[in-house]
Amino acid sequence: MSSAPPTKLNPHDVISSYFIGPKAENLDSFRINIKTILDELRDARNKYFENDEVPAIILLCFAWLNDYNTRYLLQKMSQSRSSTSKLS
Repeated sequence: MSSAPPTKLNPHDVISSYFIGPKAENLDSFRINIKTILDELRDARNKYFENDEVPAIILLCFAWLNDYNTRYLLQKMSQSRSSTSKLS
């Protein structure tokens, strides 16, 4: 049995595979790389803080920010509607 000799990788091709490419030809590989990075980051954080509970103050801050952002968006939408109705 004879096997073909391994092909030598061009450094440019190796580096290019980490980018999407001008016509998105590497998008699938790029998506897999990003997913791998995010999965490993999540796993590392979960292992580091394995039994850690989220402090209540953080949950309250997120709730407040969410409420604040919702009120802000509703205010902006209301202003946009009122300025649009003045044009009519």
